[in-house]
Amino acid sequence: MSKKVICSLLLGASFFIIGCSKKVEVVKTPGGTIQVEKGRNQVTITGKQGTVTFGNKISEEKLGVPIYPGAAEKGGETFSSNTTKTKKSISMVTLTTQDSFDKVVSFYKSKLPAKTKMDTVNTPEMEMAMFDMKPQYGAKGFHVQITSNPKKKETQIYIMTGTK
Repeated sequence: MSKKVICSLLLGASFFIIGCSKKVEVVKTPGGTIQVEKGRNQVTITGKQGTVTFGNKISEEKLGVPIYPGAAEKGGETFSSNTTKTKKSISMVTLTTQDSFDKVVSFYKSKLPAKTKMDTVNTPEMEMAMFDMKPQYGAKGFHVQITSNPKKKETQIYIMTGTK
């Protein structure tokens, strides 16, 4: 989708989120459709080149990566996109938990494939662990980033997956 079409669709979606009282609104535009689901806080934009969804609840099945048990999605920080022609996809979610950084890192170490690359960064202000696997042979690749946030006393988990 062109940037102009996406901007037009997003602008239209914004007006519907703010001003409409129905739970689901669908708007048809020359570039595609916009569907706003207020109950799910979700906006879906569909055009000739694919679909983009913002704010949707995302499943482990869609991500292809385990979601940490009990972690909560941060509002508005979920995204998925699928292209029609190339069949490429990308999904992202940001999660938070009150569990310790070490406990979350241990969970992902035990659940992700053995060939997953892991890097860590430790500073006086925070700890960070990153797990990466590039997409291969049509399978999804992923990036999982775990960050401690001592000021908020929480651990943040950012997951992004996609096909090549």
